[in-house]
Amino acid sequence: MGFLYGLGAFETMRWYHGVGVFRLERHLRRVRAACEALRINGAATGDVAEAIEYLMRVNNVRGDVTVRLTIAAGDADGAPIRLMTLRDIGYPNAAYQTGAAARSETFDAGDMSRHKTTMYAAYWLARNRAAEADVAETLLFDPEGWLLEGATSNVFIVSGGRLKTPPLTMPILPGITRETVLELARGNGVGVSEENVSMDDLFSADEVFVTNSIAELLPLARVDRRVIGESAPGEVTQRLMKAYRAMVQRS
Repeated sequence: MGFLYGLGAFETMRWYHGVGVFRLERHLRRVRAACEALRINGAATGDVAEAIEYLMRVNNVRGDVTVRLTIAAGDADGAPIRLMTLRDIGYPNAAYQTGAAARSETFDAGDMSRHKTTMYAAYWLARNRAAEADVAETLLFDPEGWLLEGATSNVFIVSGGRLKTPPLTMPILPGITRETVLELARGNGVGVSEENVSMDDLFSADEVFVTNSIAELLPLARVDRRVIGESAPGEVTQRLMKAYRAMVQRS
């Protein structure tokens, strides 16, 4: 059922060598919520940590890697099917030093936009268009011109030292890294607001970065070939990048 009709949910997580998956339980809570929304019953996740450790051991993994957990509906009488895969991180170190590039497009988010499901074609195609344009991400705007998120990320802007990101009342994914960055900003004296962000807000921002569990915080230097701010990463972005990595190490 899951692979025939797209009835599946997934989580993409970063495994840190010697540390494990950062905020694993939050990832598992989110995938369980997605399974519930898709009416996938019996989606147990209690042994995922052990399964990840086993995968690392049998594959002799020594560095950081991406872990993807997929839970798909079984047949009418069967238990859900679980699949776990590993792949490289995929973000070049140079992008963190000088900022990455992105493109933008108008996007009509579906009803399941708050969950990571295998009904992912629209986001995957937006991601592919970024690759074809030789940029790191596609930033998605709704038909009214409000920023939603990236094809694989949440988006933050910094204006006047204050951090802004689209609110969860918009049809966006409630990212684990998004949540963590908001916590870190508040704890490090950075003003925060969750509010609608326009194209003008984006291009007039001092700093822009995107977040997900694999890239962590990825600064953007250009969007649609237009330069963002004076330099990337900016001061606030750098501060939050360091605070995020320090939190990972403490965990």
